[in-house]
Amino acid sequence: MQCVALPVKILNSIDRLSRNFLWGTSESKKRLHLVSWKKIAKPKKDGGLGIHAAKVKNVSNLAKLNWRLHAEPSSLWARVLSQKYCSLRRSSNARSFKSCSTTWSAIRKGESVFKKRAKWVVGKDNKLSLKFDKWLDRGPLRSLIAGPLNRGEEQVALNDVTGFLGWTWSGYSFSFPDRLISEIKAAPISFYARNVDRITWSSSPSGNFELIKAYKLESLEEEGHYTSCFDGDWIWKASTIPKIKCFVWQCLHKSIPVNTILAARGMEVSLVC
Repeated sequence: MQCVALPVKILNSIDRLSRNFLWGTSESKKRLHLVSWKKIAKPKKDGGLGIHAAKVKNVSNLAKLNWRLHAEPSSLWARVLSQKYCSLRRSSNARSFKSCSTTWSAIRKGESVFKKRAKWVVGKDNKLSLKFDKWLDRGPLRSLIAGPLNRGEEQVALNDVTGFLGWTWSGYSFSFPDRLISEIKAAPISFYARNVDRITWSSSPSGNFELIKAYKLESLEEEGHYTSCFDGDWIWKASTIPKIKCFVWQCLHKSIPVNTILAARGMEVSLVC
């Protein structure tokens, strides 16, 4: 799960095993699953149990693999993959990715989550692209401006327009809005210490990748942005045994298997006490 994009069928089977264990279902005994898996997989503060869904967990782990590829560029595995799949010939040929390795396919699957919070901290001897590398908070510079570029301007490096005296834009056709210029000037760039470019994770105070933040990003991508109306976060702070906490949690979800609840779910039961 940490370096391979598992098939959907296997991920669904993992979730099924988790659900069956939670509700006590086995091959010889079937039990009602009283709360939907989508609710269970939410954080506790949003009404769930904080159990991770297999598909979201898999993608967030693959986002971490992307982080390692950029944070450990001198490691043997990163150099092999970069030289094999990041060449200009490979990048310009979309068909070449159809026959790539399982590891590279996994990296590509987790790339979208990784890019949402990954950002470059610019060093003095930087090798970043001015337009296509993400060194601003809002994204790559090319995604923030519209219009075509002159020939050769796509290859402009960040180092070409920065120096001890500030930013130099003479000789280039592009111009930026005032707000974007302010963001560019506020970007931290080292002009003295010979620091190399390094990747950071903007959601983390330390700048390091956090798996739990990647999981939240992917879960929002899967389910969409939702507003929590669950008012039971106090359950897990109560000083009582876990069994009672789970019982109260089920009560708030209206999932205690009494006759009225079963009848509301379409089961034929008697409503007479």
